[in-house]
Formats: sequence, structure tokens, C-alpha cells
Amino acid sequence: MSIAQQLVQASHAAHESGLYHNPTEVISSVIIFGTPSKENLEHLLQKYQKHINCFPFFEPYKDIGLTAFATMPIGEELRPLFKEFKLWKPIDLSCQKSCQIMTGNNNKPIKSIT
Repeated sequence: MSIAQQLVQASHAAHESGLYHNPTEVISSVIIFGTPSKENLEHLLQKYQKHINCFPFFEPYKDIGLTAFATMPIGEELRPLFKEFKLWKPIDLSCQKSCQIMTGNNNKPIKSIT
């Protein structure tokens, strides 16, 4: 999934969460965490749904399914639930592990991106 798609999916999930909660005067924080696979994302959703309200987003395009989830607003008392996470880093998963830029008729890579 491209970086742009990752951000869109996270935004969809945040929107779903926002629809559920009444507006408050307190501004919510947005913290985006990354996960290495869809299976890990599904595991995390099941894990956190046992403790807090979660709002998954299922991408309908080509039945992709679960792509992101947001949580209820989290106060200081619940932040320890997320201590295992590192903040999201932009990883372009559309390239998988590495990408090569090809040019010319011989199709030899001129630059490898890892």
C-alpha cells in the first residue's frame, strides 16, 4: 500500500471514530502507529477491542478488508496500553522490500531503492 493510501486509510478510521463521539472542548491528539502486516493489524484490533472502543475501517474497493482502525479518545490513564508501539514511519509498501528504477532498452536498473 502506498504512503498516500496508508494515510487515507488511517484518516477513514479516524473519521469513523469521530462520528461516534460527541464534540468536546478538549482537542484530541492524533497518533499514528504502523504495523508490519494485515494479520498483525487484525490481531491488534482484537487485542484492543477487549479494553477500549475501536473503530475499524474496511476498504470496500476490491474487498481489501481491514486497513486501519482508530480508538476512542485516549487519556493519560490509558496511554500505557500503547507503550509497545513506535510511531508510524512512511514505508511505501507498494514497492514491497525494494524497488528498482528501470531505463533504456536493456531494462537494467539504474538505481535501487531499499
